[in-house]
Amino acid sequence: MIAFFCSTPYQIFSVVSIMWQYYREEETDLFILDFFSGSDKYAEHIRTLGLFSNVFHINGCKRSDRILKDVKYPEKDFWKIRMRISHAFWKLYYYGRYAAELKKDHIEPEKYSAVFFANGDPVSNIIGIYIKRKRLHILQYGFEDGGVDYIVELDKKYRKMHKLERIMGVPENVYHKDKYWIYRPDQIYNRSKYVSKIERIFPPDDEVKALILKIWDIGKTSYIPRRYLFLDNFLEWEEMHRIVDSILEIVGKDNFTFKPHPRRMDKLFADNQVEIWPASDIPFEAYLAARNYNNNVIISWYSTACFTPKFIYGQEPIIIFIYRIVNTSPINYGIEEVDLMVNKLISAYEHKERIYIPNDINELRQIIEQINT
Repeated sequence: MIAFFCSTPYQIFSVVSIMWQYYREEETDLFILDFFSGSDKYAEHIRTLGLFSNVFHINGCKRSDRILKDVKYPEKDFWKIRMRISHAFWKLYYYGRYAAELKKDHIEPEKYSAVFFANGDPVSNIIGIYIKRKRLHILQYGFEDGGVDYIVELDKKYRKMHKLERIMGVPENVYHKDKYWIYRPDQIYNRSKYVSKIERIFPPDDEVKALILKIWDIGKTSYIPRRYLFLDNFLEWEEMHRIVDSILEIVGKDNFTFKPHPRRMDKLFADNQVEIWPASDIPFEAYLAARNYNNNVIISWYSTACFTPKFIYGQEPIIIFIYRIVNTSPINYGIEEVDLMVNKLISAYEHKERIYIPNDINELRQIIEQINT
């Protein structure tokens, strides 16, 4: 029996592809964590479709925040120390009662021959502790979680293990998987190191596309964005407005759609300044299964959805990356790492001139004016 653990819509998308291509004849359990809006709704919906033997919804977000969340108080060292003590306390409490926590979430590791994780989160940690202490022979697999898989070594994608976690018995293979499942193994960082540990996830065929559309309830009349599609990356509010306002001056509101990040809980542009993508909890990759986006212009700091049209579906929309314009980074990687991944995308494009990387806001305006003529 196989267990899959998902905490984002994109992870569910990847798991459905893996399950259908490799494990459809086996019993499979799907665990969906409440790390995104509507997670409970989709767990219930997928359960009714009967694709997996069982579907469970786990309320793990609060526990994860207590243990992992990096709350920043730049000028208040007291609060930094307090948060670190709080994190340490909750780790001791949570990891110390790992068996009870697993039972509460209906997780019985002994049932499985393999478990799939895309995150280094507390749930995967306590399963790792359980497997180690019970000396169970269970394979622990990683699978694609987006663009980060292509800009850092796969073993380093998961956050570094802290000393306290080692003391509490979190095993090393929680962070260094037995195998990784990736859409484009040829594009990963330091490929030679992992060539014997990678299984390819193949692009969805018509059968898998039909499943994806059914899971996310997307039909032929599904939402169609306007030509310019801005993908949210948790940018600072001021940065977001500065860039969006510059774009709107050229293309106008009637030609622009803003798609919030699936895990963003606050409401951006609630004043109806722009059209908002109506279903942010549905992965963009599911919409790609319904229609071709080659006529769209996608604008983003650095979003997985900029890469998946080409890497998964072979589509080549116009892409404008704005990571050289913004003053702050929404991810923990530098410009060099992002450049590396964007260059891989450019090399994969047949029409390389359809990818732009402006260096400042004026260059962005010039590019949009050129596209918009």
